[in-house]
Amino acid sequence: MEEYKIEERKAVLVGVQFPDNKDFSLDMEELSGLCEALSIRPVTSLSQSLVREDSASFIGSGKVEEVREAILFHEANLVIFQNPLSPLSASQSNKSTSL
Repeated sequence: MEEYKIEERKAVLVGVQFPDNKDFSLDMEELSGLCEALSIRPVTSLSQSLVREDSASFIGSGKVEEVREAILFHEANLVIFQNPLSPLSASQSNKSTSL
């Protein structure tokens, strides 16, 4: 009989609070709950307050480095954004976090 090892899914949750988002904390809590419902363990949550998205990395280069460090520290294999990302932002996030 073959044994299959199921890799635990661990996620770094990332959210950007823009001025028009008054329910940011609630949105982040909901994201965490959705992850747990999908058997994804949120290992940490990072947030950033911005007036508008950073054109190069959506969250800013300093926050990208924080995400990288959190991935390594928690051995996360997922990064989940609370905010919708454009295809370009999603691609840049994948490249910058090495996932």
